[in-house]
Amino acid sequence: MVVVLTTISVIAGAALAAINKYTEKKISEIKSEKLAKSIKEVLNVPASEQLTVENDTVNDFIFHKTDKGTAVESTQNGFGGKLKVLVGFDKEGNILGYSILETQETPGLGAKASEWFQKDGKGCIIGKNPSTTRMGVKKGDEGDIDAITASTITSRAFLNAVQAAYQALFHGNTDGLTSATQETKIDACETVKPEETSSDTIVTKKTESPKASKKDKEDKKASTDGNTAATNVSAEQTEENKAATTDATTAATAQE
Repeated sequence: MVVVLTTISVIAGAALAAINKYTEKKISEIKSEKLAKSIKEVLNVPASEQLTVENDTVNDFIFHKTDKGTAVESTQNGFGGKLKVLVGFDKEGNILGYSILETQETPGLGAKASEWFQKDGKGCIIGKNPSTTRMGVKKGDEGDIDAITASTITSRAFLNAVQAAYQALFHGNTDGLTSATQETKIDACETVKPEETSSDTIVTKKTESPKASKKDKEDKKASTDGNTAATNVSAEQTEENKAATTDATTAATAQE
């Protein structure tokens, strides 16, 4: 009996392993096909047109560079879990399109992000440039974008993902919090045609904080020394006042 059960378990295990290997491969193929299709969509490239893509990963961002622009994979935490967005930019940072690659948001609410921010949506971001448009919700974040009705958390996560993608691509900044310095501006939600550009012209730049000058260090040291001297004087005055009070008390006691 034990031998029979063991044999059945081994066969079942082998069958499950084979099925898992087969389905894992199929799932991977489906994801790759979906990604390739989405890259063309966010860069406004016809599905029938052949597109050469150069992939690059920096920290949590994946860049898909082409001669039509660059699509960036960016992930933020939404209301229901991780929200992965693919955003297409032209060489000047204008948003050409976007696609939701992964979402766990509530159907009918946060899940509307796939349509809400499109060209015909109420929160349209197509044609906007994060350097001149504040990628935040109008109510609460002082941004320029209308949030999805009853889904502020999802809207904020989506817009943060877009802003972070822009910062990572054009400024080498992966936190998405600092302001951009691009000057190009396009009227909100215009139809934007991607300009042809060589992938070599898309460069990820890193920003460095300026180092303190020698004069700043000397001024800081002088300020510190002044504060220390003031503290010492104050301490000495306190000791003198304390001594004077003690002498007065002793004299009064002696007269009594």
